[in-house]
Amino acid sequence: MWLLGAAASPFSESFEDSVIFNFWRGLHLFPALAAWSAGGHAGNDLVFLTTFAIQWLLIGLVLSLIVWRFRAGPSEAPDIFK
Repeated sequence: MWLLGAAASPFSESFEDSVIFNFWRGLHLFPALAAWSAGGHAGNDLVFLTTFAIQWLLIGLVLSLIVWRFRAGPSEAPDIFK
């Protein structure tokens, strides 16, 4: 992450105002805050990785249910939508 986000990085000027990079950092705000609250200033890597995995598993679950709903049709939808 240093290569992309640190001020001393050779790529720091390239990504300062990048919409994609700022969106990517914003997506990881909850795992970063959870790691910071669990481990102080330096953060806790285990907490970050755990919340990161849970966050993306939930995002994948929601997106797959949405796709399944539109692909299967109303008659074959899972019980969660009925």
